Amino acid sequence: MEPFSSVGSQLYDDVRRRTNNTIMFYSGEPVYVRHYQEAMVSIVPVESAYHGTVNATIVPYTDPKLVDTIPTLGYVNIADRRAQFVTRNTPRSQRSGLPVEQLIAGGSYMDQFSYLSSAFKDMLLNRYPTIQEAWEGTRTNVCCAFSKSYAIDNRMNIFHRGVVIGRLKPSERYYAGYEIGYVSSITRVSFYRKNFEDRFKKQLAEFKPS
Repeated sequence: MEPFSSVGSQLYDDVRRRTNNTIMFYSGEPVYVRHYQEAMVSIVPVESAYHGTVNATIVPYTDPKLVDTIPTLGYVNIADRRAQFVTRNTPRSQRSGLPVEQLIAGGSYMDQFSYLSSAFKDMLLNRYPTIQEAWEGTRTNVCCAFSKSYAIDNRMNIFHRGVVIGRLKPSERYYAGYEIGYVSSITRVSFYRKNFEDRFKKQLAEFKPS
């Protein structure tokens, strides 16, 4: 049998390997996590972490309020930038939460300013503007997301997970407002129609570009 100190050391190394430089949830809010010492970790609200960890809270890794299940990733509306669709590279089974060094946007790894921000927090919590608000946001952002999967640019092009699928145009059907005209290169149009038009039908009916 190994000495207790050796077993403890292995446990602490495992906690460090699993937690350091990750994003988790604490009491339902996204937090940036770093290993502190032994089986303890420091947590900082995601939107505050970019400015340092001076006000970090120290909790045990086993704290039941610390949850390492991360929601699906999607578009992040970073101020004064094009909406970025965020994915992760191959997951590492030995890590907990969301390792920040795995975050990719636009073919490149994300910088700290992007993932340690209120915009990234909004994405994790699925907080998005309406189509109308997103369209108005394109005056400064060029492209703005209105869900984890969909975004609009200043030409009314609609993007699905980073790919243009069509453009909004005045509806020629039975309801007033706008609809999406799909680009011919997109296959499985019925999939996009179901996931776009059905989900945002009310917003499209009220959409008023200015």
